[in-house]
Amino acid sequence: MKRILTLLILISSTLHAGNAWPGIVQQSRPYLVEIEYYEAMDSPESLSKKREVKRQLSGILFGDEGLIITHSSIFPAQLNFLNASLYGSSELPRDITVRLADGKTIPATFVGKDDDYHVAFIRLDMKKPPRGVKFNTRYRPQIGDKLLLLHLLNSSYQNAPHLQELRINAVQQQLRPLYLADGETRALSFGLVMNGKGVPLGVAYTRTGSMGTSASGLIRMRMASALKELLKNPPVYTRKKRDNKKWLGITMQPFTRAMARYYSADSINGILINTIMEGSPAQQAGLQIGDVITSLGGIRVIAEKYEDMDDFRDRIRSFPRDSAEVRFWREGSLLKAMVHLTATPISQFLADSYEIKSLGFSVKALTKDILLAKNMDFDTHGVWISQVERAGSADLSGLRIGDILLKINNTPIETLDNLKKMMETIDREKPDYISLFIRRGAETQFIFIKNLTARR
Repeated sequence: MKRILTLLILISSTLHAGNAWPGIVQQSRPYLVEIEYYEAMDSPESLSKKREVKRQLSGILFGDEGLIITHSSIFPAQLNFLNASLYGSSELPRDITVRLADGKTIPATFVGKDDDYHVAFIRLDMKKPPRGVKFNTRYRPQIGDKLLLLHLLNSSYQNAPHLQELRINAVQQQLRPLYLADGETRALSFGLVMNGKGVPLGVAYTRTGSMGTSASGLIRMRMASALKELLKNPPVYTRKKRDNKKWLGITMQPFTRAMARYYSADSINGILINTIMEGSPAQQAGLQIGDVITSLGGIRVIAEKYEDMDDFRDRIRSFPRDSAEVRFWREGSLLKAMVHLTATPISQFLADSYEIKSLGFSVKALTKDILLAKNMDFDTHGVWISQVERAGSADLSGLRIGDILLKINNTPIETLDNLKKMMETIDREKPDYISLFIRRGAETQFIFIKNLTARR
């Protein structure tokens, strides 16, 4: 069946593009692989039971060391301070297997990922891996260029190879170019971009929504010229490793022409600051809500729409020095300040955690994304409830995921170490009940949990 589908696709391709396409498919098909893995889904209701969901992706074998590049959704946890979320698994994909073009199935290991480029890397667990594709890293696309996209259809079509022609019709993120093209996206997870002669130039993917469906009708392409350093030195995931990319500590919006007219500032272009996070580089530099940043490090900032802000974020995150001059407009005056750019705070996915089995809940250290999600001051101390065992002591007593634990038995809990020491005391003294003082939303309350390990 698979051979029939492949033949039909090749016949269709030949009708549209002469005799060149079948040869390109035959030449490039060995580089496309099928990836299967299990994603751990932390249940909000259970500590002891974790659901595993089998996932599938396509990938591209490259180089000589068994490395495969694929989409970053293989490990969906945000590793840096980008999106605040209370739920999600921080566990790596498990039981990864790769099906090669010759039908062999090989185990593989997760290497790392880059959320900015939306790519991840895995490595075949074999001594002599097959040779992969060699990308042309010199090509710089232009709007209007015609390219070819080769990818594997989903399992409903026996993962048959599919070749289609694309035309670049837009570019975003000048510092980290993202090229866009219209095309059929329903069956695309990850594919190989080539020129008309079959020379590999980059990778393509769609922005996926829930259930793996495409969130738009656009195909996104990253060229090897931009991925060159990642292909040469793939990021290696280490749980304790901090993100070395920088942050400013603001949320922002484009300073549109309508806003400029409202403020009588028609000559001003930039981004408008609408939130400044406590303790952030922006706050320490004296920036304020309502300021319009017009340049960073001597480079002008122009943002007419939300997509334009990606370049500004990229510039901050990849800024080569620790300090930068920021020029900004405030109430009719052009001002400047030096800002010290620090490392991006870690997300809650990388935060330390602690499980209290006897009481049926787990906690994590408070991170800035959680504080931001809960609209809390950044100097708030405590730990937050990350898991509650269904029908366990804590659940029956009313404890909920997302609660901030402030005190146990009237003892302040500011860090995980405080909590661990307090639990050692409780395990030793074995009281009948344990008092938790928590914050939930804008309110605080006491919760009393029956201690099942108490002396009888």
